[in-house]
Amino acid sequence: MDFFNLKNNYPQLLSYLEDNSYSSSYISRMKAGIEWILDHDNEPWTSYCDVLEARIAACSSQSPIVHKVIKAIISAIYRFDLYDELPSRSRNSKHKLLPIFATDKLNPCYRSIIDRFIEAARIHGLKASTVDTIRENTACFLLSMQDKGKTSLEMISEDDLLEYTLTGNNGGRFCADTPRFVRYFFAILKNEPECARLAVLVPRIKQKRKNQPILTDEEVTKIRRGLDREDLGITLRDRSMVIMLLRLWLRRADVANLRFSDIDWKQERITLRTEKTGEIFDAVVPVEVLNTIYRYITEERPQCSEEEFVFVTKVPPYNHVSTKAPYHAVTRVFAAIGIRQEPGAHLGTHQFRRYGATAALKEGIPRPLISSALAHASPSSITPYLRADFAHLKACALSIETFPVAEGVFHE
Repeated sequence: MDFFNLKNNYPQLLSYLEDNSYSSSYISRMKAGIEWILDHDNEPWTSYCDVLEARIAACSSQSPIVHKVIKAIISAIYRFDLYDELPSRSRNSKHKLLPIFATDKLNPCYRSIIDRFIEAARIHGLKASTVDTIRENTACFLLSMQDKGKTSLEMISEDDLLEYTLTGNNGGRFCADTPRFVRYFFAILKNEPECARLAVLVPRIKQKRKNQPILTDEEVTKIRRGLDREDLGITLRDRSMVIMLLRLWLRRADVANLRFSDIDWKQERITLRTEKTGEIFDAVVPVEVLNTIYRYITEERPQCSEEEFVFVTKVPPYNHVSTKAPYHAVTRVFAAIGIRQEPGAHLGTHQFRRYGATAALKEGIPRPLISSALAHASPSSITPYLRADFAHLKACALSIETFPVAEGVFHE
């Protein structure tokens, strides 16, 4: 690799960080990362992915947090060196340093299988994001088999599948849903005998879903009252994000990515294409939502070049916020109001969608209308919310009056 541009221009990068009040620790890490790269510029690297792997391998610490910091530094250097992109406090860069995927390490036989799956998945009409998830999980499985010397599907046995399912991937990509993804991968290719065999042999593990505690009516009342108060120190940006989550049931990415063009002030509507499903969210919104956003724009939002997006960072250089900004807004609002402050309390943004959906179900609103309001790609996506619809679940409970119960089981 040629680091000529980095070697000659990195002082500009360091000066930029100092001028924009980046922390001294961040600047020192950036400087150390650049010096390490230039000291090893004779290594046979072909991309910054190689640089990242070598930098992590040279690190004495095995902490995932330390490795995450290293990746952030190398990624910033990569963007500056190849694209002249200076760092920002937003993570929405168009130039991301992607890791070397497991697919890239597979032998030609396994790569051919991956290619056939992608073609078949497109014929089945699977979304690109779904195809990527299944592909990468299965590629990790195949790479694990390849590392064990199983270089073709014929060599993979039931014991191999069972061991992989029970023990995971030795630090590689693995989650509770990985066996399901692998089974679906082979089921798509069931016309091939070996794929059909493996689709049957992949162990079926019952999927477990944890019931997250939904917001209570009392908590929602406190949130609404807290957002109306001016003495709690809640910023207008945090106020705008939380009220959008509460009243519109949007996902956090859609809140963070709100554009000026999405808002029709005269018609009091917000229309946007959701990031996750690509569905259109189009609704007349409560005037209090628009008023709060308008106050943020006119009273608090800094003047900057990010004219397209409504929400920008609070400190320079001003950029479009990351998709995690709504989550941090929720944590700050909850802290100011004084709810869910106990250790381990659930603070995610999705709880607002869950509360809205279950409240609508309780009121008897048809499920298709609720799915439409949530911008679901499929009406069946509302099924997980039914677990919290206690009002209707109680109606399904069976009486135990006719069964003998030992004395003392129920007591006051």
